[in-house]
This record gives sequence, C-alpha cells and structure tokens, in this order.
Amino acid sequence: MDYVYFNHVNNFDLVKIEELLIKNQIKYFIKNMYESSVSAGWASPGAAFNEQLLYVEKKKLVLVKKLLTDYI
Repeated sequence: MDYVYFNHVNNFDLVKIEELLIKNQIKYFIKNMYESSVSAGWASPGAAFNEQLLYVEKKKLVLVKKLLTDYI
C-alpha cells in the first residue's frame, strides 16, 4: 500500500478527520512528531504537542482533498 503525506493535523480536528476517512474507507496513518522526537532522544522535541502528520492512501488522494477541505 502506498501512502503519501497529506498535511499537519491538530488534535482537535483529528477525531472528525478520522471519522470521515473511516466512513469513506480510506486507509491512513498518523505520525506523532512529538513522540518521534522524544523517542529519537532529542532534549527539546522538534514538534508541538498538538500536531500530527496525516498520511493517506495515494490512490485516494483526490477524494481526501475534497473531503477535508473544511478541516485543513
């Protein structure tokens, strides 16, 4: 499965975005930049607490753009 980076998503919008993706059967994953920074051993994490990176299926990217224009 090919995934592509879509956008930064804050924690407040993430719940609704996940609902829309699941409802439309779009596979995705979320990368938490804060946890990634801490896991890498950075004393000062390179990301804010409230942001996530959203990756979606490459073949459904156009649909994702249409669905999420109000949230991103």
